[in-house]
Amino acid sequence: MRGGNITPIGKNPAPPTQREGGDSSGIVDTLLRPTAGAGAGGGIRKKAAGLRTWLVLDPSGHSQLVEAGKHAIMRRTGLHGRDLRILDPVFSYPSTVLGRERAIVINLEHIKAIITAQEVLLLNSRDPSVLPFVDELLTRLSRYHQATKSLEAGGSNRENWTDLYDFEEPTKSRTVTASIDSRGDDGNEQAAENREVPKLLPFEFVALEACLEAACSCLDSEAKTLEKEALPALDKLTSKISTLNLERVRQIKSRLVAISGRVQKVRDELEQLLDDDGDMAEMYLSDKLERQLHDSSMNNNQEGSDDNEAEEEEEEEVGDVDGDDDDDDVGTPLIGGKRRSTTAFSDGGETRSSTGSTTTTKALFDVEELEMLLEAYFVQTEGTLNKLSNLREYVDDTEDYVNIMLDDKQNNLLRMGVLLMTATLVLSAFVALVGVFGMNIKIELFMDEEHGMVRFVFTVAGGFIGTVLLYLSAFACACSPIADELARQLLESASDAEFFTWLRTVRRRIHEHPELGFEEHQTSRFIRNELESIGIEYQWPLAQTGIVAAVGSGDQPWFGLRADMDALPIQELVDWEHKSKVDGKMHACGHDAHVTMLLGAAKLLQRNRDKFKGSVKLLFQPAEEGKCGASHMIADGALDGVRAIFGLHVDPLSQVGSIGSRPGPILAGSGRFSVSVRGKGGHAASPHKTRDPVIAVSMSILALQQIISRETDPIQSRVISVGYVRGGEAFNVIPEIVEFGGTFRFLDSESYSYLKQRIQEVIETQARVHQVEATVDFVEETHKPYPPTVNHPSIYEHARSIGEALLGKRNVKLAPIMMGAEDFSFYSEKIPAAIFSIGTGNVTTLESAKGLHSPHFVIDEDVLPIGSALLAAVAVGYLNDFDPRIESTRSDI
Repeated sequence: MRGGNITPIGKNPAPPTQREGGDSSGIVDTLLRPTAGAGAGGGIRKKAAGLRTWLVLDPSGHSQLVEAGKHAIMRRTGLHGRDLRILDPVFSYPSTVLGRERAIVINLEHIKAIITAQEVLLLNSRDPSVLPFVDELLTRLSRYHQATKSLEAGGSNRENWTDLYDFEEPTKSRTVTASIDSRGDDGNEQAAENREVPKLLPFEFVALEACLEAACSCLDSEAKTLEKEALPALDKLTSKISTLNLERVRQIKSRLVAISGRVQKVRDELEQLLDDDGDMAEMYLSDKLERQLHDSSMNNNQEGSDDNEAEEEEEEEVGDVDGDDDDDDVGTPLIGGKRRSTTAFSDGGETRSSTGSTTTTKALFDVEELEMLLEAYFVQTEGTLNKLSNLREYVDDTEDYVNIMLDDKQNNLLRMGVLLMTATLVLSAFVALVGVFGMNIKIELFMDEEHGMVRFVFTVAGGFIGTVLLYLSAFACACSPIADELARQLLESASDAEFFTWLRTVRRRIHEHPELGFEEHQTSRFIRNELESIGIEYQWPLAQTGIVAAVGSGDQPWFGLRADMDALPIQELVDWEHKSKVDGKMHACGHDAHVTMLLGAAKLLQRNRDKFKGSVKLLFQPAEEGKCGASHMIADGALDGVRAIFGLHVDPLSQVGSIGSRPGPILAGSGRFSVSVRGKGGHAASPHKTRDPVIAVSMSILALQQIISRETDPIQSRVISVGYVRGGEAFNVIPEIVEFGGTFRFLDSESYSYLKQRIQEVIETQARVHQVEATVDFVEETHKPYPPTVNHPSIYEHARSIGEALLGKRNVKLAPIMMGAEDFSFYSEKIPAAIFSIGTGNVTTLESAKGLHSPHFVIDEDVLPIGSALLAAVAVGYLNDFDPRIESTRSDI
């Protein structure tokens, strides 16, 4: 015997049920019993060789370690050998969930288990990665047992769990005491009563859910860990390309591919189950067992009725109870003098008719319950897979960026090599010429008797220094791209006194006449007049008041430059000659400067249109301030044919002559919510007669902050802010309605859906707690949510290099991520894009600098020629360096 191998785990196991005939021998005796048709010794040796340790858990939460052979498991669970092969560690099988007649086979990640209607058999229970799952499963089963007892105490009948640790076939002659055996004419009435009892998941679904959650949570945890490791590594590679950083990213990519494949396998398995109702119906083990035992009981009752009819020949023939059992009993085999149902379990496993049991099972069971369970974890794996896909895209983006950088360096090296070869060739030709013609020429300089060696040394040294200078000049030319030189020329042109005066006049004219979103009629008219005076064609209107102009040959490629035109509903408090002439309206976000700089860039591009290939689209966009003007411009075709786009935004807190940005996310996405809470008003002296919406709103606002502090990864950036609360007019009256609203911000698209769902759940739950009604509106129809603004790596790098050539490296800053929102994000969603901030402060303004959207907002107008030149230079540089092969890579990022 192997009684010493049985070890209790966690709780004391329930004692094995005594067998019929008084045999109370332990489970191990039955496990080692020789199989039929084999010698005793051979059978024992075969089983001993195939013994494996299983952790057996019953519905009451008891557990026990047991050694069992393959055939014992087959007899107990009704599984075929090919089904058990899935759990064999020797073989490699993808994630699998199999539903069979009497068992569910689970092979998900580290979870390898068999679930029946009465127990869970778990392999590898001592594996450290499985131990947390074992603890969780024991906890769930204990709770399930308590819930079952609670339902029984309330009058709900549940079947008795027997033979929990018996790996042999359950006793055939077992009788069932469930209430369904005694159903008669009042069966429908009893069923109606049972439906009123709270629904409890079947045992097998409780265990199945634990397995799915363990596998899905494991994968999701690995994905989050990989994401935390990958993002810093990728950023480090972007800032410094080295062998060590490349190797680290290569390892991360390998792990990413492996995890993605595992998640995909689990997802595919769940999807396959959801697509087949028959497979899901096979998993209703408890219902099938209950129906099986009920049918057996009915057959026994029917056989007793047949015996009574044979003894009482004179009595009138009595029909069976259900009216259908006579047909079912035809051809049924007799076992032990009693008729056995054709659906009874056999030692060999499943006994399916030739027509198949799947169709019958599907018709008998409603799979909605299981479908909802599987759907929840399918959605979870889908989310994990999307997260990994986004990370894979980020890795690919970084690889493409690195390739572009390496290609650029290689091109510079090739250019320098050509120049050095040219310089060497010229120098060699000069030396050869001097050697051929100078050897026979008498030169007094080298006559020692007259001048000595001094002049000769000076001549050699001068020639050497001249050669070095020639090489340095060639090197400088190789490292100074033509685009950088053109950028400096553009800045010189923009800084011309006449040009600067024109820029300042344009900006002040727009500043004096601010207009709100979609009302920029005068501003639009003024821009069109300036474009006409420059000689640039344009298309109007787009998005009601928007304009799209074009400079260049009209051929591909097309590059976009964007400026927004609208003002804010703010009363200007800056006292100066050109302050706003419209009460309650002001250009407090610098859009007047944006339009001016883009008009300046248009004039520069028009003057130099023969120096670049392709075309530049100039987008003068309305309604950036909360009205999604960019989205309307895109809908009207503003981006048609555009390969990439660039934009600037003023920064009053930075010095004039400096710019800043960063690759990847730079500005947050945002959404809005508006809430109305209705209670029951009344006098403040009798709050118990009211349903106070003020308390509900207060608790909701506090609870919303817990979403950020307790549900958000500290590495992630999310914000929920309540901006207004309105309700009540009297100090002694509890109002009936209180309204509040605010905004939420995020840096990835997944966060938008999560925050939106949680905001609604928190507010509605708090309303139910305080017995009031809450209506949550995310105002998406009137205020479309903004996606995050993401700078494309290659466009960012291009603009950064132009900025360094124009302003110097120290004036190009790596800006922090900001939680403000910009509708430039709609452009970055569609095509490669980058937006930079440009400093507008000086020594005077920075001392008392006021931020954007302030009534005291001012700018230093010296920024206007810098911004104009930068916009024009970024466009020209992109078009002149345009390579269709690189562009195809950019488009795929």
